[in-house]
Amino acid sequence: MCTCMGVMKSDILEAIDQGADSFEALSEELGVGTGCSTCVEEVQQLLAQKKQKCCSS
Repeated sequence: MCTCMGVMKSDILEAIDQGADSFEALSEELGVGTGCSTCVEEVQQLLAQKKQKCCSS
């Protein structure tokens, strides 16, 4: 998912489950989007999907 920082999709999902509720929080905690920034859109989409699933249940 974030090649520059070596962050996998599972790491991002776990961080979201533990309370990271914004891209900024994920970036601070995991470093996503702080290298080449090519993962930013994909991480934001993942966050939005996860929030939608959480709130639609």
